[in-house]
Amino acid sequence: MQQIQQAVMPTTGIIANQPANIGLKDSIFFKMASVEFIKKIINVSLYQGDFDSKDTLAIMEIDKQSDIAVLITDFLKHINKQIKKSNHNQKFQLQSLINVTLQIIHLKTDISSKIITYNNVVHEFTSIDPTTLGVLNHISQNPISNNAEFNDSIESICKSIQIFNELMTIDNVLVGIDSICSKSQLEDFPILSLASDYHNVICDAYNSLSSLTSVATQESAADFLTFKDELSVKVAIREISSFLTKSYNHYMTNYSIFDEHVSGLESSSVHIIAGPSNHAKSIFMINLARNIIKYNHDQFDAGDAIVFITLEDDIHKLLRRIISVFGGYDTVRVKDLFTTLSTYFQNHNQIDKINTGSTDPGINLLQKILTEALVKITGSKVSFIIKHCNENSFSMRDCIQFMDKLKTTGHKVKGLFIDYLDVMKSSASNYDSYKDDYNLHGEILQEMRTAARNFAIPIVTITQNARSSENVQQELSNSVIGDSYKKVRYADYIYMIRQRPDIDIISDQLKQDMKGDPTILSGFNTGISGLGRLVPFEVKITKAKDGDRGAKKIHIFSKQTLGIYDDYSILQQETMRSNTSSVSMLNELQNLDCTTEISNIESLDVDDDPIEGLIL
Repeated sequence: MQQIQQAVMPTTGIIANQPANIGLKDSIFFKMASVEFIKKIINVSLYQGDFDSKDTLAIMEIDKQSDIAVLITDFLKHINKQIKKSNHNQKFQLQSLINVTLQIIHLKTDISSKIITYNNVVHEFTSIDPTTLGVLNHISQNPISNNAEFNDSIESICKSIQIFNELMTIDNVLVGIDSICSKSQLEDFPILSLASDYHNVICDAYNSLSSLTSVATQESAADFLTFKDELSVKVAIREISSFLTKSYNHYMTNYSIFDEHVSGLESSSVHIIAGPSNHAKSIFMINLARNIIKYNHDQFDAGDAIVFITLEDDIHKLLRRIISVFGGYDTVRVKDLFTTLSTYFQNHNQIDKINTGSTDPGINLLQKILTEALVKITGSKVSFIIKHCNENSFSMRDCIQFMDKLKTTGHKVKGLFIDYLDVMKSSASNYDSYKDDYNLHGEILQEMRTAARNFAIPIVTITQNARSSENVQQELSNSVIGDSYKKVRYADYIYMIRQRPDIDIISDQLKQDMKGDPTILSGFNTGISGLGRLVPFEVKITKAKDGDRGAKKIHIFSKQTLGIYDDYSILQQETMRSNTSSVSMLNELQNLDCTTEISNIESLDVDDDPIEGLIL
């Protein structure tokens, strides 16, 4: 016992004398791999309170009972491995303390083992080195006294470990910062190279922000309001006005199904467009993105951006659709544009002239089409950013990193469209443990909810319905959503869609739901280039946290412009514009010096689909 009393440790850590001039990564490691922190772990392990108690799990927002013990154990094993590889002159004492701590945690969590407490811990480890024995004796003399102190200590330990683990995932950023600091001390290091290194590190740092979820949680921890008296109301007003100024967005869509029944799309919400395969889900989402940009210019500031990500079609096929939807161009002519210009550029090798102010007719035609289709919608005020990623390789973490990277180029994302949910992967490290789509899709949608709230933006995505939803005798409902009902649980809004070729395009049912004058349709011929390219399109709200669940309207989908309309007059205007632009584009394509055959819409059979393979 005398030996024990003489070996009482001071309160300073073993590695307080850490090497001078170490980098950020090593500095963080040394702060965690200290006797003081490990003493806290031993103290909570010896207290007669359960890691898996209801109160403890609630504090840490942890579901599985073993997670706290696993988190601490994995941390200790990690730092023990790193210490073993280090050259620290006291690493053996520190390793001894870690090994004892691991044994104590094992005894605490193994119900078949004997109970170890403050009273018997010293006697259980009498064969260890005097320094470690002194630490145990010091802890036994300074125990945790109550449950509140125990819960506070557990919370502090777990949050510290979580932050440490997250910081270790961005070690490339930490090392990059150290490298810049070191290079800046060299007299002959080029300033241009230093600036380039700085740019790369900052980009990596932005891309890594999503890894620091603990920091994000801490920043949003004060998300509460208190009302008691006039002073508290003034404080609340200050918080509310700050939120409405900086973090709230509300977009009208010019679709009555959205604007009249759910009051448009607002920030911090997740919206699902659900429908059977090959029923124009993606096209409907492009129409929705266009309308949000077109009808909300007063909502956007310089640098604001709407982002559209596709995980199916490549970015150029997506662009073809966007040109049709945004510009009202005939989809067949747009495909001709790409096919003809491909041959033309290959024959004339014009790619090098793009940045030289060339007057080449092919380049000028492409610039004219893109400007008329997209810039007229954006108004040169808000950016529309489109991105392609391979299916089953893209997660919400990747998405957040992309949005963070956009910040470095001066963009602020104000709305996000993802095509589509079913081919995303989870950001969670245990993704491979999912055996079915039911849990996986729920996990992904929860990540979307978190991103929508953290970025204060609406997120719109797509999912497949079961094939039974094509049955027009069956009313659309959430019961037909594909793969996972967790999509219904976690989405804020769900809009079921499907094409309805069973409805007559000039029927009374359609006239009741559409705005404007239905006699406009009398100006369309009955062939493939007229009414034959119009399809009734059903949209029904099957979930709405705020709004009219159950509202339904029939729209008109134009296979000519890929537009989806609820107003006869807009349908007429865009069809007339499409016809005019098609003639103009056809003439310009035929004037190009190439041999590509141009499509003839009028030669198509009645049953042919001019955009077969493009409609999801």
